[in-house]
Amino acid sequence: GDPRWGALAGTYSGRVTCGGRIYYVEGRADAQWWVSRDAYNGTELWRVPIEGSGWVPLWGPGNSLACDENWTFATHKKVLTARDGKTGKVVKEYAPGIEARNVSTVDKYLLVSDIAKNIVRNGTIVALDIETGNILWKRPTVTQPPAFEGTAFIITDKELEGVDISSGKSKWKTEIVTGDGYKRIFCKGNVIYVQYLPPYKPVARLV
Repeated sequence: GDPRWGALAGTYSGRVTCGGRIYYVEGRADAQWWVSRDAYNGTELWRVPIEGSGWVPLWGPGNSLACDENWTFATHKKVLTARDGKTGKVVKEYAPGIEARNVSTVDKYLLVSDIAKNIVRNGTIVALDIETGNILWKRPTVTQPPAFEGTAFIITDKELEGVDISSGKSKWKTEIVTGDGYKRIFCKGNVIYVQYLPPYKPVARLV
């Protein structure tokens, strides 16, 4: 069933779960804490301070919190860091060559992008090998891509492309037509959804 320990945590955000553990960032008066708990009984396994920066909010790691069956990942002081899920020990630091604002795990890979939330601009997506930290490929993107069965779905201003995560090779691409607003992409199985949000325009108030 669902974990029954929610009342044990205070203000927390960025929850992800893998390998029978749940990871989140907890805000307290003295510091912000990167926390690991047993997902079923709520037992706290470890907690360490986590610090923001000029582009990651001071109260947490932004969208960089991720996990796989063994490790958890987050941006701490602008460095994408991996910790052991059981002990909290730092096991790896990554240098993707971009600001790690968004992070997701796919099999033995990390997908890292520098897209800021709700800011319309082009960015970069980087694929990293989790174990070695090696950069496998880079591509332009306008949002963090989802993935399914080894394929990342990347959108730019005009195209949607399926990219093999292990090699960076294009599997297919198709033209998309949107305006100048925000673009988001989701997938459910092998079905891909692209959402377009027009730019915000203030509404004049007539008195």
